[in-house]
Amino acid sequence: MSRRGFSAAYDVGVAWLARGTAVIAGACFVYMLVATALGVYYRKVLSQPSAFLFGSSEVAMGLTVFLSLAFVMLHNGHVRMEVLPAAARRGKILAGRLSTLISAFVLGAFAVVVFRQFLNDVDLGIRIGSNSGPPRWIPMLALAIGLTTFALTLLRRQTVLDADDSSEELSE
Repeated sequence: MSRRGFSAAYDVGVAWLARGTAVIAGACFVYMLVATALGVYYRKVLSQPSAFLFGSSEVAMGLTVFLSLAFVMLHNGHVRMEVLPAAARRGKILAGRLSTLISAFVLGAFAVVVFRQFLNDVDLGIRIGSNSGPPRWIPMLALAIGLTTFALTLLRRQTVLDADDSSEELSE
């Protein structure tokens, strides 16, 4: 497979993964709304608070945030700030490359730690809050997937920016 073919396949794979995790994040957001409304109804109207609804809506909040990171990155939804002046173009490019590589490395390291915690949680059967709470491995797995997808998206975005920068240098 040529470098260009691999690059296109990588783009499609990361975009598909980011969209898939964003759909799950959207479903978790809707669940969080419904679970919170039901929790309030159970507590205020029926006078029977539900630990499961409370705990599962907290899990859904974490899933919503971490599973949507890569999708937001693909659509330039993150806030960026210019620190270096426009005159320092080469310095900005170098600082951008370096910060992207460091960010991807840190995200990957966190993903490994979280994945190991996920395996531990599955093995021990740890639950959130109490014995009736949702299993803790669900948000751990989602966090590991979200961090990994975000790191892959960052790396791919940087390779595209590097290709754009090199083509601009050739045209100058």
